[in-house]
Amino acid sequence: MGIFDFFRDKKEESKKNEVISHEELSQWTENKISESQNQKTKFHALIKNRVSKLSEELKHGTDSFKNINWEKIKVEERIKQIVKENLNNYESHLASLMQELNNLKESELNKERIYEIFSSFDKRTAMNYQKSTYLIGKELEYINKSVSLFFKDIGKIHNENKEFIIKAEALSNIKRNLKELEESDKTIARIREDISNIEKEIALSENKIKDYENSLSEIQKGEQYLKWNNKKEEFQEKNENLKREMQNLQSFIDFKALARTWHENPPEMQILTDYRSNFNFAFHKDKGEVLARLTNSLENKETISEAILNIIELEKEIQNIIPEESPSISLEKEIQSAKEKISSLHERKSAESRKADKLTLARTPIINAITSNLSAFNPNMSVIF
Repeated sequence: MGIFDFFRDKKEESKKNEVISHEELSQWTENKISESQNQKTKFHALIKNRVSKLSEELKHGTDSFKNINWEKIKVEERIKQIVKENLNNYESHLASLMQELNNLKESELNKERIYEIFSSFDKRTAMNYQKSTYLIGKELEYINKSVSLFFKDIGKIHNENKEFIIKAEALSNIKRNLKELEESDKTIARIREDISNIEKEIALSENKIKDYENSLSEIQKGEQYLKWNNKKEEFQEKNENLKREMQNLQSFIDFKALARTWHENPPEMQILTDYRSNFNFAFHKDKGEVLARLTNSLENKETISEAILNIIELEKEIQNIIPEESPSISLEKEIQSAKEKISSLHERKSAESRKADKLTLARTPIINAITSNLSAFNPNMSVIF
């Protein structure tokens, strides 16, 4: 007869809608586990008793191996020796099997774990068993019948206590799922806290930028900055003029005419090639002196010469007005640094938000699993998360 446990007390009653909060579910689960402890003990006792009975039967079976009259078996001694060795090995494996079964933990006292152990045993002993059956039949048949009846009884115990097993497994799953949700919620809460701290850092940096920009505005109104700015604008204007003068000079030169003039002079041709390839670089390399000599044969040589002199003079002027470092440079660096920090913080915030979203999404299958396991108690039971 099976175990009629607490799960069956109201089996005939119709299941009503039942709603439980997430916070209450943990205690509900512990209560159910506590209520089922007595039935769990009885179930495990049935399994252990049946394992003990099998252990006695197998010991009786292996003891019978000692009573085999090998003298009456008329086969070659070599064959007898092979069978004896394999039978000894099989007996040793049987002893290990029983030791493993008798040492099962409480959580392993179930049909699945026992079948797993026997499956492993069969793989290890298949060859020993086959070679032993060549001469030994009755003794091994006794063991086979004992194991076969053991499986039948274990299956019967499980079938008679099927509802208990299903609900006990459901409770175990719910407890594990709740632990997973708890860990997930802790991680999400930590991430949300990190995001909040990042937002505070962003706000702090933004306030710093405002303060820096106010200070910068005051500096830019001062006489020192205005003088520096005028010098910078003059410097920029003369550089623009220099660029135009260089373009004008390049446009004045007829490189094809120069190539016809100097084609028999490799050094001069190389200089012309350099000028055509990178005019500005070549000009600054020789300060325009070589260019003035090479273009002396052109009709507009005076225009070219004047342009070269203007450029050289303009470069001297630029050298004399190179502005020093901006009076506001330190503040500008602080502002730039703060902006880069804000950009980096926004990236971190986005990354953390993606982590939290991913974990939040991963809660759905866990919640679905809890709901599914609760249906073992009441199909109309639901949890508010």
